[in-house]
Amino acid sequence: MYQVEKKYNKTKTNWYNGNVYHSCKEAGHARVLDRKLEKGEIKDWERQFKIDFFIEQQEGADNHGYLGKIPVLVANPEDRRSASFLCRYYMDFVVYHHDGIIEFVEVKGLVGMDWKMKWTMLESVFGDNPGYKLTIVR
Repeated sequence: MYQVEKKYNKTKTNWYNGNVYHSCKEAGHARVLDRKLEKGEIKDWERQFKIDFFIEQQEGADNHGYLGKIPVLVANPEDRRSASFLCRYYMDFVVYHHDGIIEFVEVKGLVGMDWKMKWTMLESVFGDNPGYKLTIVR
């Protein structure tokens, strides 16, 4: 069910199940997730999940004991008016497991500085939370 079309004579557009993916690896992983869903191994999954990162001023103390408002990195805040937009990250896949764990999956070929920065932000916001799992597929 793969269809590959040339785009601008150099890159290829990868189609799977009526959706466009950035690479053959990404389309292949979508196929793997579909099979897991059919077998009942996962609850559901989404592609191109948007995560917005913001800097929020929160009450607290910094490492030097300063009490007051300190900048904190947050993702998808409820009140966007009290936070400053930093950047947007489109996660390749988000997988919902039966035990309630949400897994962020990034399918990587080439690793750029932009991606490293955003992945580091993702790790700092979700990395210590037991309800989330971060996965890189290479």
